[in-house]
Amino acid sequence: MDFNGLSIDQAPPISAPLRFFLTAPLFGIVAGIVLFFSDSAALMSRYSIDAIVVTHLITIGVFGFVMLGALTQMLPVLASAKIPKVKLLTTL
Repeated sequence: MDFNGLSIDQAPPISAPLRFFLTAPLFGIVAGIVLFFSDSAALMSRYSIDAIVVTHLITIGVFGFVMLGALTQMLPVLASAKIPKVKLLTTL
């Protein structure tokens, strides 16, 4: 892969990935609140509702939002293409 033609000028504004990066910790906080208010046997089984909720909050919420933010920032630079209507994409 040739990295000579990479240009930071093709990157979207910092507000585009920052929205994802700042939202991700909120899902971690909600997962902690769910764990705090659940009973002591909530994580004894991986099929309990609390364990499933916490797992999805962390994987989809935290990891997913961080990955989307990184993709929004890096994909236009690596692919040498601009994302059309990046503001509209990040408000979804």
